[in-house]
Amino acid sequence: MILFIVSAAVLNAAVRAIRSGAVGGGARARFDGRVPLYGHVLLWLWFLIQRFGRLASGCFIYCTREAFEAVGGFDPALYIAEDVVLSRRLQRLGTFVIVPEMVVTSGRTVRSHALTDVLRLLAGFLLHGPRYFTARRGPWYEPRRDDPGESA
Repeated sequence: MILFIVSAAVLNAAVRAIRSGAVGGGARARFDGRVPLYGHVLLWLWFLIQRFGRLASGCFIYCTREAFEAVGGFDPALYIAEDVVLSRRLQRLGTFVIVPEMVVTSGRTVRSHALTDVLRLLAGFLLHGPRYFTARRGPWYEPRRDDPGESA
């Protein structure tokens, strides 16, 4: 089961941002359950990128309907990073706010993939750029190891 927990505090912060004139934004996330050390490192690096690049992750991104339609919504050609592309498009349109409250997202992907899988994905992006994410290939579409964090 994939888990997402968005608290009332996160929703209230997003609504306040919209009412203050933001076109959209997102929230930081943390994983549920235990994740391997590399998962914590990746999350910490994402926090830095998110903070300085003002990018939203797919577990919580918000915007007005008008802004979503104005930027063309999610790019259907991308199977990964469509949230990052949407974030960039919304930023060009107006104020984009990453709220300080955090959501909880499933750590299943991190638990069920080895560090080498993540490194292969990053290498594909570094070698080929965003177009690497237009084909459903790579570790996210290969068989996963069992998730030790899931209960039967």
